[in-house]
Amino acid sequence: MYRYAKSRTKRLMVGLEDSLEERSISWSILFASRTHEAFIRSCHTQLLKEGRLNPEASHFDTFRRTADFSYTDPNHLEQTLSKLGGKRDLNFVSINYEQASDPHEPRTFLWNVLKLALPEQADRLRQQLEANTDNVNLNRNTNPGLNERGVELAIQARPLFSRSEWKLFRKFLEKNFAKVR
Repeated sequence: MYRYAKSRTKRLMVGLEDSLEERSISWSILFASRTHEAFIRSCHTQLLKEGRLNPEASHFDTFRRTADFSYTDPNHLEQTLSKLGGKRDLNFVSINYEQASDPHEPRTFLWNVLKLALPEQADRLRQQLEANTDNVNLNRNTNPGLNERGVELAIQARPLFSRSEWKLFRKFLEKNFAKVR
């Protein structure tokens, strides 16, 4: 995403400005950043789970050496996005993902983002979301990481499955080999 952050953000901003028929919007752009090593490991696991890593890059050390992470520096991202501010009022808020999230409580990241994005409305929004007891998404980890054994199995098993079969196997991996921090 980082590589396309400027074009995607500009498209989103223009779309909202056109929909609202308003150009003088004060924008706050929030982005979560992780430690470099944690981000690379997360990308590797995600691509592995999606079945999109070629066999040569399926091992983490090879992936780390060969993948291009030049766009992932938070300062570089902010500098790139600041170019959108020529005619706009832009404010950047960087969120440290490790500090703002809790793997045992998926809602923690949502509440922290709400506090930063909408400080005046955050408490009311939280109360409204928690009042809806039908909302199963507040307690569910929708994209769990894989533990070491799960990653190892994914690397070994990927060549055995077709694309559609892999989706089923991925669900099996996420259910039975989720990372517990």
